[in-house]
Amino acid sequence: MANCAAPVRFDRALGIAAIAHFYDAAKVTQWAIGELLQYMSACTTPILLPRLHHVAHACRDVSQKLHDDVMAQWRSAIDATQDPVWFLVATKKIKDEQLQARAYFAILSKMKIGQIADERRLTTLDRLRLLLGATTLRRYEATKPLNQFQEKERDWFPRLNLAPRDMYGDRSLWDMFTRSDIGIVLKDEAQVEHLALRP
Repeated sequence: MANCAAPVRFDRALGIAAIAHFYDAAKVTQWAIGELLQYMSACTTPILLPRLHHVAHACRDVSQKLHDDVMAQWRSAIDATQDPVWFLVATKKIKDEQLQARAYFAILSKMKIGQIADERRLTTLDRLRLLLGATTLRRYEATKPLNQFQEKERDWFPRLNLAPRDMYGDRSLWDMFTRSDIGIVLKDEAQVEHLALRP
């Protein structure tokens, strides 16, 4: 391992961490996590992020720092990408709602309505969530009112002018894309459930 290039070393440490944790080999797991933390910023690629996410979640009882650093890597990658839909698909596969919401947010921030409409990787449920998120998040934008000319010229579904946050009042970012103020919940099973309105 000492003679390997950093990306190879990182990739091997990732596999060793997963296997060692599975077999409760605590010292080997800790060593592999140390390697991952040392090389993560230089060696993490979008292709490795799903594997890294899996290992970080599995090893959370051993290293909270690894988990936190991996989540930070995911958030940075989603915020910097020019293809947020790729990250949406990836976050759906790893079943992480927090990161999935971040990917929805990135789509609203970076893509125009025509691009969203033409994007074949988006499902009907994705489009419903994007519409719900776009309307719900508008109230958190700190923008100047538009004059009459700008109002006529703007896109009816303009990109968000807002930085992502984990919480908006008592609602999470995930809630912004899945729960409406009138009680509709957009579930992963692609069912729309009407809930009793809250008082």
